[in-house]
Formats: sequence, C-alpha cells, structure tokens
Amino acid sequence: MEQFNPGLQTLVTLGNSYVKAFQALAVTSEAYFSAVAKMGEQTLHTLSSRSLGDVLVQISETQRRLTAEMEGVVSICFIYVYMFLILFSLFIPPIYLCLFTICP
Repeated sequence: MEQFNPGLQTLVTLGNSYVKAFQALAVTSEAYFSAVAKMGEQTLHTLSSRSLGDVLVQISETQRRLTAEMEGVVSICFIYVYMFLILFSLFIPPIYLCLFTICP
C-alpha cells in the first residue's frame, strides 16, 4: 500500500469501506428477509391469508438471490480495481504518477 500515491491510497481505503458497508447491509438484509419469510410461512397455514404468505415467501427468496448476486459483483469489481491500481503503480513511470498528486 505504501507504494501508492495518497490519492490511490484514499481510493483503496474508500473501496474497503464500501465493501465492509455492503457486507453489513447484506447481513442486515438477510435478517430482515428471514423475518419476512417466517411471517410468510406462518400465513401459509391460514385459510384467509395463504396468498399473502406465498407472496411474502417469494419476495424473501428473490431478495436473498439478488443480495447474493450483488455481493459477488461488488467483490469482483473491487478485486479488479485493486489489481488495476497495483498494475498501474508498477508499470507507469513515476513522472506520470505525479499527475495524480500535487507535485512540487
């Protein structure tokens, strides 16, 4: 990390924070939609609310699938950005890195 200029270091730090925040969102989302699914399963056993229970279970399953897919996309995107920054810092001559920082 130390070989990156301050702007790139900040970008990586912000990316790490974004991934952690998204992971926390995924955990909270899972808890919420587990509760929705449980309510849906309970209403499946009543005569008057069976269709509502079915809809709640479907919503929960769909949201879980979307969250899992988004977790994968966010992780892959962050890995690609991080790899790009490493390659960028290795192959770009230091004089051009100066464009991304305040140089004397």
